[in-house]
Amino acid sequence: METVIIKAYGEEPNPALAKDLAELIEILRQLRTWVGNPSFRTLAKKAGALMTPPRNVSQSTVGEVFQTRRRLDIELLIAIVRALGVGRHAERQWRLSYLRVSQGDGPGSATSTRHSLPAELPGYIGRDHDLMHLTALAGRMSPSPSATAPVIVIEGMAGIGKTSLAIRTAHRLVGAGRFTDAQLVADFHAFDESRELRSATDVCAGFLQELGLRRPQIPVERGARVSMFRRLMLDFSALLIMDNVRRLDDVVDLIPANPACLVVITTRRSVGSAPGVYVHRVRPLAPGEATSLLAQTIDAARLAADPQAVTELVAACGGLPLALALAAARLESRPDGQVSDLRYRLQAEDLGVLAVGSRSLISSFDSSYAALDLEGRRVFRSWGCTALETSTPG
Repeated sequence: METVIIKAYGEEPNPALAKDLAELIEILRQLRTWVGNPSFRTLAKKAGALMTPPRNVSQSTVGEVFQTRRRLDIELLIAIVRALGVGRHAERQWRLSYLRVSQGDGPGSATSTRHSLPAELPGYIGRDHDLMHLTALAGRMSPSPSATAPVIVIEGMAGIGKTSLAIRTAHRLVGAGRFTDAQLVADFHAFDESRELRSATDVCAGFLQELGLRRPQIPVERGARVSMFRRLMLDFSALLIMDNVRRLDDVVDLIPANPACLVVITTRRSVGSAPGVYVHRVRPLAPGEATSLLAQTIDAARLAADPQAVTELVAACGGLPLALALAAARLESRPDGQVSDLRYRLQAEDLGVLAVGSRSLISSFDSSYAALDLEGRRVFRSWGCTALETSTPG
């Protein structure tokens, strides 16, 4: 026969009052007393059944939770709190209080960085229409039928400015008072050959640490790790930015089952359509915006000296912010160089000229090509040869 825990009279102990882990455990003991002092055996049976997946929990394991001063299994703690009969709001408060007091508590502890949104890049030009569209979209989006967080996918070619747009949109949303509980950002490196591709499992561990968990508290097994993350995200109105993703399937485990959250994904590939997923394709900058981007770095008098060359240079850069930024950096590093010289080299398809340090346009394009499968590479090469033949006179 199932044991029913009956609450006693009086005010429910509040975990938000805890200043450290020891005080949180003391409040947990008070909560047990408040509901009638059920046995550890009763709590073990109920808590084990409430965990995901359900597991056998011994009464000694439960007893240790009420004695510990150094570390807790957060999932077991929350299962015990649920077994003690607290409501949904109180359960959320216990989880958040644990994350708060566990920070900085001894060796190997984590420091919460769940507000890890990077600063907006300086010199951002244009994209006002894109920004307005995305912020408005985030305001009217509906969750998918499965009640997961809505997803915005920002698609576009290499160097088009997807990441900058995602970060700028995030700042607008947070500045308007939305998704203030957490902002989590991860780069999957799907199109960077110089860096190892990150899996959702690895990123999940990083997110959990940003939320305040210590490494030993993070499950090693993929399913358990993802389950922990998704349960934690039920308590947050959070914005997640997943940058440089190859496929939507690669990050589906990290999409919270919480419509109060929002996921923004950037990718160079088309992800197609799916319920709750909204795709925004980024286009090249307009000529006026591209010229303004150059003017942020290059002296206005220098640009005004040969406006035709500037117009043709902008056209040769194809409206790509990365190409324009590299062109501006090259011109700035050569004060005596002519805009027309750079224009001629680009018109002759000498893309190697657009390189500054480790950044180059060719490496950016090469990484996109390397990410294609064999058939995709064959089609790309075939298309390139056809375009060359079409553009060659005679």
